Amino acid sequence: MTGAGIFDTGEGLVVASGAYELFNAFDHPNGPIVRGTWHSTGFVSFTDGLLIIEIETHDNGTVGVGTGQLWVTEDGIAGPIYAEEDYRVPADGSGGGALFHSHGKAP
Repeated sequence: MTGAGIFDTGEGLVVASGAYELFNAFDHPNGPIVRGTWHSTGFVSFTDGLLIIEIETHDNGTVGVGTGQLWVTEDGIAGPIYAEEDYRVPADGSGGGALFHSHGKAP
């Protein structure tokens, strides 16, 4: 999963998007590899280095649109990202992660 975006906790806004590729998705009608894109549809929360946003996924196959949550941490991603199937960040990280930058005014 790849992507980028910005969010504002004060306004409760998020703009983010990216792409994903699922391997070994044998229960999926498109076969063992599913590719698609995702974009944010809403801001849920940001606390203790965990950003939770609502997303919509678009399959590059025949399934169409899905919805879920994307949990972004410094150690990787988690959440019911695709087809309401939960994914959690493994103990050693997911091989990805996020770097959060503050663009607020300095005190």
